[in-house]
Amino acid sequence: MESGIPNATNARRYVQRRLNKPKIDSKLNGVLKECKLSYDSVIASFRSALSDVRDDKEYQTATYDLLLASTNYIKPCIDVVASKKIKDGTILIGNRIVPIFKLSAYEVVDRLDSSKQL
Repeated sequence: MESGIPNATNARRYVQRRLNKPKIDSKLNGVLKECKLSYDSVIASFRSALSDVRDDKEYQTATYDLLLASTNYIKPCIDVVASKKIKDGTILIGNRIVPIFKLSAYEVVDRLDSSKQL
């Protein structure tokens, strides 16, 4: 989770910089806005899951946060990038990496939860 937060933050920062550029076409503008919202949610979910594990030892809550982030939260960005045929390498890589970080963290937290129940 600690590795996922800076990676998602970097992707979000890149999207924000692109949004701030003048003369952006409307198709790309809509994609960037959707991806910014997705990354905002992903980052919040990562932070929530990390807090659930580190501070509260609420492993089941953390796994729920991680599943949402790896599916529901990043999916709108993935879908709009695909449907609008956006070929931005940084966004494409970010969209591929987020689910990997999330699912890897999910596996670890799920094992922590399982070992706690033994």
